[in-house]
Amino acid sequence: MYLSKGVIFMTRRQGESMSQPSEVVNFEKKIEELEGVIEQLESGKLSLQKSLSEFEKGVKLYSECKKVLDQAEKKVTTLTDQLKEVKVDD
Repeated sequence: MYLSKGVIFMTRRQGESMSQPSEVVNFEKKIEELEGVIEQLESGKLSLQKSLSEFEKGVKLYSECKKVLDQAEKKVTTLTDQLKEVKVDD
């Protein structure tokens, strides 16, 4: 993994799965869409039916984003645990 101009690039080891760049893009799009839903709901200009529809859409987007974040957290935990197991010779 390396960082270049604020973008994280992942290198794949043989037999190891890796998040596709499209997954990162999709996550970012979902976050932007969720922010838009929140703005619409907070505006107070939607009808009750449209508010319910947007709320439902927001809950779905939130759930999808949380799933991605939970997977990332699990990966970080796994990698951190692996680092703890590495012995450094002085």
